[in-house]
Amino acid sequence: MSRFFLFCLISVSAFSQSGKNTFSLEGVGNGVLYSVNYERLIATRDSSACWSLRIGLGTLNSDYSPGTRFVIPAEVSLIIGTGRNNFELGAGYTALLGNSIYAKDTVVLAVTDYEEAIFFRAGLRRHRIFNSRNCFARFGFTPFLYRDYYDAGRQKFQLWFGLAFGIAF
Repeated sequence: MSRFFLFCLISVSAFSQSGKNTFSLEGVGNGVLYSVNYERLIATRDSSACWSLRIGLGTLNSDYSPGTRFVIPAEVSLIIGTGRNNFELGAGYTALLGNSIYAKDTVVLAVTDYEEAIFFRAGLRRHRIFNSRNCFARFGFTPFLYRDYYDAGRQKFQLWFGLAFGIAF
């Protein structure tokens, strides 16, 4: 048992030291309208691919529910390629949190909202843009599944896309 624990500790340490961090701004995408994201790239044994763990934060205002809502996307992706151009496949989860104010007759209700979506990503990622070694751009097809509470809670599929620009450090 202690050998297994030691193996896990060494593996986690090796992964954490072989990564690279990125910071990006994504328009549309899994942050619905926009999100600011932090990403950790984790190398694999195969040098032609790496894993990506990403979390972000955005805000959303809606005509249906007045008030600002926070959007928190999280994603796991596999980035395939060795040059400037890479292919990216991923999946993730987006939480929408906030307070909404509803007026009905003479009563005003403040309601805490929580909605969620599961999304997928298939896209292209280009490194070293703008003649900079650390800048990158990413474009992806990011469809998602969600429950539409304004349509009797029906499960819906939405076609979507995203465009991000970022810097690696």
